Amino acid sequence: MIYKTLIDPLLKGLHRQVVSLAPPGKRILDIACGHGTLAMMLALVKGCEVTGIDLEASKISKATEEARKKTLSNLNFLVMDATDLSPFGDKAFDVALTSMAIHQFSPEAGLKVMMEMKRVARTIIIADYAWPMPGNFYGWLARSIEWMAGGEHHRNFLQYMKNGGLEPLLDRAGIKMTGSHPQGKGTMAITSGICE
Repeated sequence: MIYKTLIDPLLKGLHRQVVSLAPPGKRILDIACGHGTLAMMLALVKGCEVTGIDLEASKISKATEEARKKTLSNLNFLVMDATDLSPFGDKAFDVALTSMAIHQFSPEAGLKVMMEMKRVARTIIIADYAWPMPGNFYGWLARSIEWMAGGEHHRNFLQYMKNGGLEPLLDRAGIKMTGSHPQGKGTMAITSGICE
C-alpha cells in the first residue's frame, strides 16, 4: 500500500522516460514488475507485447486485475523468480527491462538476474540508482527511502552502492552498455545495453 501511494507517484517521470526509450510493438519482459504500472504503460502507449514477472503473488494478482479492467490483451503477468527465467527460451524477448529493482538484490542474485536478462533478450533497459549518488537533497531523499525499507533491502542497496552501482554488474554479465540517461536530479539513471 505504501509503495503504491508513495513510491509509484515518485517514479512516474522515470517510467515515462523508460517508455520513451522502449521500441514500439516489441516483445518486452518487465522483471520485478510489482503492480504492473510500467508494463501497462508499455502495452498501452507503445503497443508492446509485455510479460511482467514478480516474485510476490499479491502484486501479480493486483497487476492482472488492473490489466483485465483495462482490457489489455497484449499483457501477461506471472509469478516468477528473476534469477531463474528458464521457462523462457534464449532471445525470447526483444527487450528485458527492470525498474528500480537491481539494487534490491544481493550482488550474487543481481548478477544472476543480469545473466538471465542477457540470455532471454536482445537488448536491456535498466532504471536504477546512479553511482555515485549525489550529495544533494534528492540523494538524501533516495538514501532515506532505502533506509526506511530496512532489513535485507537496505543492506543490498548499501552493497550495490559500495560495489559501484550498475556498471560493474553489466561488465560481469557481459552486457555492452550503449547509453545512460540521468534522471531524478542525478539520483537515478536509465541504462540501455546490447546482449551479445
